[in-house]
Amino acid sequence: MRLAHRLLTLTVVFCLSLDQFDYINQKWVTYYNNERPHQGKDIGNKILRPEFSPTSEGEIMRHEALGGVLAWYERIAA
Repeated sequence: MRLAHRLLTLTVVFCLSLDQFDYINQKWVTYYNNERPHQGKDIGNKILRPEFSPTSEGEIMRHEALGGVLAWYERIAA
């Protein structure tokens, strides 16, 4: 269901050239592989960034790509 939702989101983006399509695809793949939370049976529900350490202190910052279609949050170290 999630994949279908994400694909539906991407279908509202109109590309006027292959360069635009390549840019959007690059942003999506980068987000998918690096920024989204990774929880899966095959990777043992581990986050893929080894330097990640959870904290409850600091300000939460929102990051966006593709005009807000992709969004993720991270806590800035205090």
